[in-house]
Amino acid sequence: MIHAKFSLVFGLICVMWLHSAISQTPKEQPESHAVDVSLIRVIANPKDFDRKKILVGGYLTIGLENNMLFFSKEDAVRHLFKNSIWVAYGPKVESKEDLKKHDSYYAKLKPFAGQYVLLEGTFNMNEPGHLDCCSGGIVDVTKTVPVAGR
Repeated sequence: MIHAKFSLVFGLICVMWLHSAISQTPKEQPESHAVDVSLIRVIANPKDFDRKKILVGGYLTIGLENNMLFFSKEDAVRHLFKNSIWVAYGPKVESKEDLKKHDSYYAKLKPFAGQYVLLEGTFNMNEPGHLDCCSGGIVDVTKTVPVAGR
């Protein structure tokens, strides 16, 4: 009788231990999400974010050779380009077809110009934009969301 109770208790302990071990095993993660990070951190540590999908906020300028995400509106007004990252929407323009695609991306972005926004895309430390003026770039932008003011 004591042996049967001991076996039952030992069996329950083993089952509980096994369940605990299984529940602590890392599970396969869903598709990776963008890292929510400040623009200051990206500019200060570009190697940490190179080729990674990020979600970053700042003041957006859109125009001819002027697609940039600045830390602040003041930095944009004062042309402090190193306080910004280049924003590359759409494909690189290498053909007339690419130019058409680029124009359609530009038309979608124009309403966000001169606003604080959140951008989601892939950071590339070797994409400094026009005349290498920025501190890297964000490419393959998948999301642009305006940030509501107070």
